Amino acid sequence: MTKKERVLSAIHHKEPDKIPKGELAIAKETADAILGREYPERQREVRVREILGIDLLVVGSWGRAVPVRQDREGRTVYKNSYGYEYINTRHTRKIVKPITEVPEQVIHFQPPLLQEFDLDDVRYYAECTDLFLFAAVYGPESIVYDTLGFENYMQNVLLNGREIRILTEALVDFEIEKTKKMLDLGAEGVIIADDLAYNTGTFLSPELMENLVFPYFRQMIEEIKRYRDVPVFLHSDGNLNCILESIVGCGFDGLQSLQPSAGMDIGTIKNRFGGELCLMGNIDVDHLLPFGTEEQVRVNVLDTIRQAAPGGGYILSSCNVLTSAIPSVNTLAMYEAAEDYHNAGSDS
Repeated sequence: MTKKERVLSAIHHKEPDKIPKGELAIAKETADAILGREYPERQREVRVREILGIDLLVVGSWGRAVPVRQDREGRTVYKNSYGYEYINTRHTRKIVKPITEVPEQVIHFQPPLLQEFDLDDVRYYAECTDLFLFAAVYGPESIVYDTLGFENYMQNVLLNGREIRILTEALVDFEIEKTKKMLDLGAEGVIIADDLAYNTGTFLSPELMENLVFPYFRQMIEEIKRYRDVPVFLHSDGNLNCILESIVGCGFDGLQSLQPSAGMDIGTIKNRFGGELCLMGNIDVDHLLPFGTEEQVRVNVLDTIRQAAPGGGYILSSCNVLTSAIPSVNTLAMYEAAEDYHNAGSDS
């Protein structure tokens, strides 16, 4: 099978010749350690996947980030194409100025222009590699709390639901147009990236999500598939157990992350939803990959494959991204274990 055939076989719940493998992203430091040297970005992205035997690549574009000022501590403040200002901290991005602090002003919000987004990576990887190519785009919850700030968003979903819906509609319409352009450039699937949950449950109640999130998932999936019939996955960390039926009901073809430290048991999810969702992930990035031994990684990977792969519908990946905190030996052990499973006739 080709890499593309292998991925599509799993998505369509057929058993491929071997377990397809992929990651949302691989940190530069992790890739450099595996490769033993630095490469230009595109070359690095391809070569590290060749070494790991990866079958797919996820490409996104989040617009321009322009430095606009220094804060009181001398840190650079950036403004991105969506209109909010942020600083980069050691571990994350912190919003310092949302698009508005007055909910009523969202009616004046103008979505970004598509030309502000460099989508040439999609064209390059589609033309120059044999990898199955996913386009990554924002989902309807995280795109709004990113533009407003998380605390501001959580207050306004309760106090100003109408304004939240107005902003969501504008941003979702833009993400759909961006998705169509990425499909035109060669993407073969879509991952809607939308972190929805803590380790203990969703940020919003399922009832609020039914009004403010799920309708927009359905809109995105319907419009994307009407434009081109491609698989659409959801990426979200956290504990999604209380909304899995709703995720299926929205029309997703797959679910990426399946964070084990958040109570996402892949055996249980496979038994309940394995006929409807292709599962991708479940290899722990909180404890196992950064701190475990190579043998612990190998045992966990083989156990995960045995639970999730029978009958098709599983793609091996970490439950988020391969971060710089993960030793290269553990990354190699993870992917070598999948090859061992195949080479041993699935009895490893």
